[in-house]
Amino acid sequence: MLKKLSPPQIIVLSFISAIFLGTILLFLPISKAGPGHLGFLDALFTATSAVCVTGLIVVDTGTYFSPFGKIVLLILIQLGGLGIMTFSTFFFAVIGKKISIKEQLLLTDVLGDSKKTSLIDLVKKILLLTFIIEFIGALVLYLKWIPKYGLIGAIPTAIFHSVSAFCNAGFSIYSSSFEDYKGDVVIVGTIAILILIGGLGFVVVNELSNIKKMFKEKKRFFIKLSLQTKLVFTMSGILILFPAIIFFILEANNVLSDLPWKEKIIVTLFQIITPRTAGFNVIPMGSLNNASLLLTKFLMFIGASPGSTGGGIKTTTFFILILLVIAMLKDRKNIVIYNKTIPGFITQRVVVIAFLSMIWILLATNLLLFTEQGLLDKIALEQGYFASIVFEEVSAFGTVGLSTGITPYLSKTGKIIVSISMLLGRLGPLTMALAMTRKEQVLDIGFPEEKVMVG
Repeated sequence: MLKKLSPPQIIVLSFISAIFLGTILLFLPISKAGPGHLGFLDALFTATSAVCVTGLIVVDTGTYFSPFGKIVLLILIQLGGLGIMTFSTFFFAVIGKKISIKEQLLLTDVLGDSKKTSLIDLVKKILLLTFIIEFIGALVLYLKWIPKYGLIGAIPTAIFHSVSAFCNAGFSIYSSSFEDYKGDVVIVGTIAILILIGGLGFVVVNELSNIKKMFKEKKRFFIKLSLQTKLVFTMSGILILFPAIIFFILEANNVLSDLPWKEKIIVTLFQIITPRTAGFNVIPMGSLNNASLLLTKFLMFIGASPGSTGGGIKTTTFFILILLVIAMLKDRKNIVIYNKTIPGFITQRVVVIAFLSMIWILLATNLLLFTEQGLLDKIALEQGYFASIVFEEVSAFGTVGLSTGITPYLSKTGKIIVSISMLLGRLGPLTMALAMTRKEQVLDIGFPEEKVMVG
């Protein structure tokens, strides 16, 4: 049966299977710290949030789940962050199973196209780099947390947060995320660096791992980088620098007003990095003004980079959209950047991804506005009903996990809608659309052109 499925369908099926298995494990009484068990719908929501590395929660992770439940969450986060197909390919290679052409196409969809190395070697290197980065992050956090938790107690806390940060999951054992550490440069800085590295994309991280070799060969570093890496670095830098300045101005007389300068800088940088698409926070999201929340929604919608642990429409998609607008305004037929031309089919894919993403967010938001009208009777919404609903949906689609506090109070229907949004955001709307359509052989027949009025 699997042989008849297309690569997008297999990718979707692998994620749904992982979510289903995670739901069953989290539903077991052994996953709960106290007596009883997590409700099935809440178990499904939590498993979806973990596999889709989102971080939206309906129960407090640190106090509600037992050590077994936290281990299940950690495994689901790691599987979802790296991609089920990545692990499957690695184990196939270990046992000597030959990788088929279809499986290679799957890996290309998950990791991105890499012509410089074989996909099997790339998978092995990605896993190695991932575990090295997560180990270093966990070690730094462990050393910092030893005085608080002791030599043994600091181990699980450090590992959990390191994996969650690198996978851009946003799950934390702390009820208030990292609000109590907003003045700690080491802890907040480590989490932020892990988020950034995890959001770059596996192909980019693999290319950067060869920096030493490039310098030894006396190559000009930036020029020799691939166009993918250049676009990711350029857009990531822009999406940190300018939003940070805007956020600082918007919150100067609000959440930043009473903080010392060191904490002002830490909070500003972290709250700009985390929407891409980690979900941790160092200040209560409900305390931000509406302008800052709108900026955060914008960053969540864009998300991380392709082939990474994050969601959103992706940095390169947004960059190419900007380049497309500029090219059209200048009446240019081709998009050229860094002396390279972007292929036409890539431009078409970018437009489709952006369009489908916006359509789904509009549809899901309208559904939530209809199903969640009882929220006002359950919780006081500082930012207003509409703003909170829109924020929740964009956060789910961007697989971010930030919330104004309404997640635990969502109705059953609302939780299902948000769960679908998390899955769509992690896989990408284009992948989901291709998975739901049957591929037909179409003859490439040309027809006469005729202009229509637009704009």
